[in-house]
This record gives sequence, C-alpha cells and structure tokens, in this order.
Amino acid sequence: MAEAPKPPQTPQTIKVLEIVSRPDNFWRAGRQWTKEPQQVPVDDFTDAQIKALKADKNLVVLEKTIEVKAEA
Repeated sequence: MAEAPKPPQTPQTIKVLEIVSRPDNFWRAGRQWTKEPQQVPVDDFTDAQIKALKADKNLVVLEKTIEVKAEA
C-alpha cells in the first residue's frame, strides 16, 4: 500500500532583532555585537533587554520577521 502524499509545508515565521554594532565590537544584554549583522529571535531576550538594546546609541537594532524552514 502506497503512502499518502504529504501536504506541502507552509513556511513558518519568527520575529527577530537584527543587531549591528557601530563600534567594532560592543557588549549589551550579555552578548557581543559586531559590525556583522546578527539576527536573534525576539524570544531570546527579556523586555528589559530589548528596551536597552533599542536605546543604546552604539547599536543599530531592526525588528524583522523571517521565514524558517520546518525540519523534515
């Protein structure tokens, strides 16, 4: 008996903060930031950490929604 075809998977999305340091490297919220953009899920931070990251003049913080591939 043949297996029924699997339905196509819809992409899942998550909210991330994309963070870039203005100096070569900078520490905030227990992490080191560099000039290379880093995308970190919003859920990895507390509300206080998000507020501190966004308020820091040494960082550029953008909120984004990205697609993540579901594991097979």
